[in-house]
Parts: sequence; structure tokens; C-alpha cells
Amino acid sequence: MLLSANKSKKILPFLFLILLTLPPKAAAEDSDAFIWTQLKLGPNWDPYPDAYSSILAFVSQLTSVPVSSKRRVIALEDPKLFLSPMLILAGEESPGPLSKKEIHILSDYLRAGGLLWIENDSGVVGGSFEDWTKKISKEIFPQISLKPVEPDNILFKTFFLMKEAGGLHARNPGIETLDYDGRIAIIYDRNDLLGVWEEDALGKPLYPAIPGGSLQRELGKRLTLNIILYALTGDYKADAVHQPYLMEKMRSGIP
Repeated sequence: MLLSANKSKKILPFLFLILLTLPPKAAAEDSDAFIWTQLKLGPNWDPYPDAYSSILAFVSQLTSVPVSSKRRVIALEDPKLFLSPMLILAGEESPGPLSKKEIHILSDYLRAGGLLWIENDSGVVGGSFEDWTKKISKEIFPQISLKPVEPDNILFKTFFLMKEAGGLHARNPGIETLDYDGRIAIIYDRNDLLGVWEEDALGKPLYPAIPGGSLQRELGKRLTLNIILYALTGDYKADAVHQPYLMEKMRSGIP
């Protein structure tokens, strides 16, 4: 399938950086499946260490996306940073200042086509983690700001058709994005999406979704999948393609 001129401009720089940082064999081995790639940054970088496993099982169940059963935990200076279309940064408090080199690497990654998903798991509005997020975003994109998503945002229709975000918490606005060159470069979430995936040995949720309960939790799971699909497909939103398969998979009484 041929790429349009606009998509080629966005995808090729990202692939070029991959080729520069890793030998062809390594690139081929790691590109076979989607790998949950998480930044190890700050003291609270892994508040939900088991969430990724449930998330990837959900992706595998509902889509044809090949996924790796293992996650990749990296630092900003790791060359494998450029092998993933999406980086997840979770936390509860400020990860601390980044060096000039780290800022430069993150800027290169985002400008080349990568997506940074920043997940605030503190359960509070504001705070040091949010202050850090806004500061780093401005350092990388001085002329662009994070903005609340509108109901027609692409994140609400890459797979599931949604009208609102979910998560353990219901914030307003719960999720913001920073757009660069016609696409989302940074996603900042305050609703604690990762928390909805943590379960006990019997598969029961470990944490309550407040105040919306099970529906709010399910919306959080759906938004998680939408974010991953956006990272993998960009502005692709042919919802009708997914509908028959989706309806068959979701016949479990979930609203």
C-alpha cells in the first residue's frame, strides 16, 4: 500500500532515526509486535506494575495487532527509545529535572513522529507531577500548549466510539493533548487510566472507580485501547471496519 505524501513526511523521519540508532537485525527483531514501552523516570515511575499485561491481553483480544507479552522499560538515553511509536510515562510526583541531552532526545523522538503518553496516577489535580509535565512540554514545544480534548477528538474514535474519558477518577478536563505538525505528540491524562487495569488473583478490580463505578472503569479501558490504536495508526478512523468484530467480542453485557 502506498503512503500519501503527508504521511510519508511524518513516518519516514521516525524510521530514519530507528535505522540510525540500531543495526538492521535488532530493528527487525523488535518491530514484529507492539511492545509496551515505559520510561523509567523518577521515583514513582511504576505505580501499577501489572497493568500492562492486562492491557496487552485486551488489545490482543479485540484487535489483530500483534503484541509482545513483555514490556520494555527504558531510560531516555536508551537507543531502543526510537523503536516504539509510543512511550508511557507514569507517576505521582515530579520525576525531577531532565538534562539538556535528555530534553534533546525526547524532542527528537516527538518531532520525528513518536507519541508520549503521560499518566498522572496521583489522584489529585495539580501537584508536582502536573507542574513538571507542563514545564517539560513547554521546553520541548515553546509555542504550543496542552489543551483539553473536545468530544470529537480522534482519541475518542480510533476504535471505540466514545463521548467522554474514563479512569479511576473523573476529572474535568481529565485528558489534554499537545498537537504538533497535524498530529498528537503528547497525551496528558489525570484520570488514572492505568489504575483501572489492576486486579487481584480472582480478576476483581483492586481500586474503585469514583464516582462512576463499572461504567467509568470500562470507559477507561476503552480509552486505553483507543490511545494505543492512535499511536499505531495515526489519524486512521474507519470505525465501520471494526464494528462487526467489536460487537461480537463485546457481547458480555458491558454497557
